[in-house]
Amino acid sequence: MRRRPFWIILFATIIAWLGYTMSEQDDYPLQLRVEWQGIDTARYVVTHSDTLLPVTVKSNCFQAIKHQRLAKQRPFVISAAGDTSIAVGQSLFDNICTQLNFDGTFAMYSSAQTLRLSVSKRQGRAFVPQLRNITLNFDDHAGLAGQPRIEPDTIWLYGSPASLAKINEIVTSPTTIDHIADSGYYVVNLDPIWKEYRDLRSSHDFIRVYLPVQRFAEVKLKVPVTFRSNSAQRVQLYPSHVEVTLWAPIDSYKQISSDYVTAVVDYQPSAEGRLPVLISQFPAQTRIKQVQPASVEYVIIK
Repeated sequence: MRRRPFWIILFATIIAWLGYTMSEQDDYPLQLRVEWQGIDTARYVVTHSDTLLPVTVKSNCFQAIKHQRLAKQRPFVISAAGDTSIAVGQSLFDNICTQLNFDGTFAMYSSAQTLRLSVSKRQGRAFVPQLRNITLNFDDHAGLAGQPRIEPDTIWLYGSPASLAKINEIVTSPTTIDHIADSGYYVVNLDPIWKEYRDLRSSHDFIRVYLPVQRFAEVKLKVPVTFRSNSAQRVQLYPSHVEVTLWAPIDSYKQISSDYVTAVVDYQPSAEGRLPVLISQFPAQTRIKQVQPASVEYVIIK
């Protein structure tokens, strides 16, 4: 029982000594990770970048442990758009302490003189993006009314001349656009063929395609069938008229009549009694949905 005070005093002494020792200021080495942001990697390639900064921080042991943890969690970020050289001095140290929350720092030193970033401009080549492998599924009574518009209309690839020479065209990736009911923009990814070459970068990974869409109404017309032949043969067609179903713009469908539609059959000596019906003329703003019947019988009158 008499020895207990001795051990208590010894333990308390050790704790006090550790507290005093860890509270003293000392130099603690630290490796800071450096990250450069703001570089347009599509136009520039990084030829050199300092990614580590050795520093010595004067603080107490408690703060040094905290600094080590913070330095591992995130890098010191520097914004740069091109070639950059930053002097390693008090101004930089102040920025480091502010950005990384290095409070309790009495001083900071480094053996490095500068932090440097070097970039080189890539060569560029322009391509007109091509719409390929795109499936458009329109809602009922809707359809394409004109040519799609692409934005941007030019894609730039940047890299070495040797790699750029291997790219022939830029096309869209296979895409299906469903439930198209109205005009609007649709995002379509590009086929990233440039990724096969490590030094190539693209100005865009996708394009926006504007689809002009027109609402249509169904129009059914009874149209006479005309027989076409190089000879002067007389024929009788059965039936002599067909029903042509058109999709017409909803704002003008009432103006469409059979006078604007021509149905013909071309004489084929090898045909056995029936000839397919062709619609040789119809209004440009309409779409043919159906011809009923699709073929007619013919009898040569001698």
